Amino acid sequence: NALLCPRGGCKWPKTGDEAIIPYEISRAFTKRQRTTIEKALRDFSFGERTTCIRFVRKTETDRNYLSFISDSGCWSYLGQTG
Repeated sequence: NALLCPRGGCKWPKTGDEAIIPYEISRAFTKRQRTTIEKALRDFSFGERTTCIRFVRKTETDRNYLSFISDSGCWSYLGQTG
């Protein structure tokens, strides 16, 4: 099923020139796996290539966020699914 988005409604909101993307990592991952994921997010945000995307840990008030889960296979939903 296609997700209907109002004009630009499925994009992550920007704060200034940055898109702030909250995330959570499932406790089903080992500590080492969680650390690896967090390092990858930091490297993406602040690595050698300049990007406007910043990943931050999800807070209780964040309604939209990335959720890293430990499941079978390798797949992802694309965009914001609400």
